[in-house]
Amino acid sequence: MAFFMSPQTTPIAPHSLGTVPSYVTMDEAAQALAVSRDTIRRMIRRGDLDARKIGKSVRVTAESLATVGTPLAVAGAR
Repeated sequence: MAFFMSPQTTPIAPHSLGTVPSYVTMDEAAQALAVSRDTIRRMIRRGDLDARKIGKSVRVTAESLATVGTPLAVAGAR
């Protein structure tokens, strides 16, 4: 059974607990959302983004990047 990582969520093995989430660096997260690293840090602190400390670096889950923010129609914008 081969174990590997890819940019998408990748199954570990048929008998495992599920899938391994894909992570991005804080710089990649900031670039994806067109904000600064400080804004990413604030979003993590507020709980808007899901992040993990891996070794000495902080990584943001790619899934949380896709779900961040409130759709404008829901927020009452016109």
